[in-house]
Amino acid sequence: DRGGGGAVTLQGDAYTTRYGTEATWLMLRHAFDTLGLHRIALYVFEFNERAIRAYQRCGFVVEGRLRAMAARELPERCLELAARTGLTVASVRVRNQQSRWGACSARGAITLNWRLIQMPAFVSDYVMLHELMHLRQPNHSRRFWREVAVVCSEWRDAERWLRKWGKTIL
Repeated sequence: DRGGGGAVTLQGDAYTTRYGTEATWLMLRHAFDTLGLHRIALYVFEFNERAIRAYQRCGFVVEGRLRAMAARELPERCLELAARTGLTVASVRVRNQQSRWGACSARGAITLNWRLIQMPAFVSDYVMLHELMHLRQPNHSRRFWREVAVVCSEWRDAERWLRKWGKTIL
């Protein structure tokens, strides 16, 4: 369940120096696998070369795990939502888009940003439903937004969340 929130804080150089890099990896693995956390906060309190290297390595580990999780979970969820709304999708792919959360091609292919995995479930579901509704209405007309409202009653809250927090994730 991706709905749970939380964060693990690694105190950069202090943590890595005191407990070692292996302990840092174990803590990250525990955060993902056991606690089911999807948002990890990494802080560096002392800026020296070792602390910055440790921070960067932790960031790469976190991003890699999130991407793998997104590749597993997002297509499955999108196909569930498609079935629930009576739509057929040609394919669902997860990519590293720099400026959009998702896309729907004229051929019925849905592309999702891997960063959706970091959002609350109601927001990522909204993005997927938004893209799915483009299979019915390939535009952003009033008719399109009515379709969205029928399948996602929380769409306005999700849009507000994206306006407030989306740039920090992209």
